[in-house]
Amino acid sequence: MADQHTEQLRAQNDALERQVGEMLAQLEDQQREFADAQRRVAELRVWGESDDRMVRVQVDATGTVLDVVVAPEATRRSTPELLGSAMTQAARRAADSARTQANDAMASVLAIGDRMPDLPDLVPGAPSLRSMFDDFQFAQPDGPAQSPSPSPSPEPEADDDWGQSSFLKDPLR
Repeated sequence: MADQHTEQLRAQNDALERQVGEMLAQLEDQQREFADAQRRVAELRVWGESDDRMVRVQVDATGTVLDVVVAPEATRRSTPELLGSAMTQAARRAADSARTQANDAMASVLAIGDRMPDLPDLVPGAPSLRSMFDDFQFAQPDGPAQSPSPSPSPEPEADDDWGQSSFLKDPLR
């Protein structure tokens, strides 16, 4: 009877060792996938363009602006307010696209939770690790990207005294 019990324990131990070995092999594969996804996200560079094609903006996966290209004719065909709006529009488009591409790059990594046995599968009553992956996503904007309409600008000062005023001369200014 003790021999039968010992054999059952050995069989359970062997099965558990195989399952842990398989999990470790899966974990190594998933670590490689994760490192590859991280590399793709770190190298991500995305361009966005304004509707009027006067401005192009390049961002990384976090939405940080890396480069801004303004068309040479923009200073002749546009106003500072419209050009500012075009820059904002291009930057938002690039950031939205970068966020989508970063989420796509991480999608296979985030699916790990579905492919891997969870702790309660091995140890009854253990906490689940799947919840770590459930809500991960790169931050989404509060609403749909919209280009702001330029706000009315104050009356411009005369060109001849631009830069002539100083808070030292008029501290209330």
